[in-house]
Amino acid sequence: MPARYKTALFVLILAGIFTRSYHLGDKILWIDEGINWRVASFKTVGEIIRYNSFEEHSPFPQIVSNYWVKTFGDSVTALHSQALLWSVAALLVFTFFMFRYFSWEVAFGAATALSLSAFVPEFAQMDRYPSLGMFVASLWWLGLLSYRKSGKTSAALLYGFALVLAVHVHLYAIFTVLALMLFQAAARKSFGKSVIPLIAADFAALFSIAPKYFLMKQMGITELAKQIPIVDALAHLKTFPVGSIVRILLAFCINRSNELESVTVPAAAFILLVFSGVIITAFFHKRHSFEARLCFTLLAIPMLLGWLAMIFKGTYFQSQYYFPPYLPFCILLGIGADRLRQWKPALAPALFAAYCALSFSFLHVYWSRINRPENIKTLLEYTAKNERRGDFLTISPPYPFNFDY
Repeated sequence: MPARYKTALFVLILAGIFTRSYHLGDKILWIDEGINWRVASFKTVGEIIRYNSFEEHSPFPQIVSNYWVKTFGDSVTALHSQALLWSVAALLVFTFFMFRYFSWEVAFGAATALSLSAFVPEFAQMDRYPSLGMFVASLWWLGLLSYRKSGKTSAALLYGFALVLAVHVHLYAIFTVLALMLFQAAARKSFGKSVIPLIAADFAALFSIAPKYFLMKQMGITELAKQIPIVDALAHLKTFPVGSIVRILLAFCINRSNELESVTVPAAAFILLVFSGVIITAFFHKRHSFEARLCFTLLAIPMLLGWLAMIFKGTYFQSQYYFPPYLPFCILLGIGADRLRQWKPALAPALFAAYCALSFSFLHVYWSRINRPENIKTLLEYTAKNERRGDFLTISPPYPFNFDY
């Protein structure tokens, strides 16, 4: 890689750290973060495990938060610093394996996509699982790519260990494991005999989370996702209900807090069209066509499975559940951008400039909403300043924590 690009990469990493850390401590907790803080404040890990036996979530992220709170305290800055740490670590691991296993041009494009992402900074300061999940995903990506190139047992162990952690960070990672199994089975000739340890690791991840499923079934939690009558589900499918998928993909492009509220429908369609065009171009990259197919599988299949679960089981379908597919999304952008560069060299700086402008414009919208006048934080500051003896403030329980964009 030319020296000037090494300098540019260093600046990119610093910019990525800045976008993730800007306004650290200014966001107040929203309801799910408040619950996570409360559970993470339990005295023992056993209490956390018992609490989560009545929840659809694995206790692993809250156990991690428990040790964090005991070490660094529970101020908003401290709570959000944990997510910031995982987010920056994910960025560094991602950049490392991209430059190790891809051409530097592709790696630079993908690193740009993740560093300057408008989607990631919200979760980089959220006391929840997305940043931890993205860091774990970066680890199994490192293990997978390393194993495909070297065949070393240590790489397979890293892949398997990180994949087990992934399904314990969030259950929707199961969809990613299923996508990995499907691709590895379909592309077994490309892996040779080395595919067997990978599939074994996939099954190990599924088996590791199986007790959680049976516990959820025993506690009646699985009944919350009630079976939608097949006739109703099929009737709904006839309406081609892809709006939720479109919203997630648009959130990947411009961040979740903007979605369709800050852009017109034609502008949103144009943004999606451009990003989709770059991704489709990735399939025509001669050197990295295999990686393009892998990334598309890990982007499309988990999203499709989650969408079908929503249609037939009524489960949630939100962008924050799909942090693992965001890494292949960035890789596809890197591969596609490099293919366009090969075709028209002048497109590379143009795409870079356009992506920077798009990301920072929507990040500005996101940052400006953190301290908007109707924010509850502003309300609390006003109350503390103007309260008089005998006044009282009521907040409807059990939701004292809130934050809306």
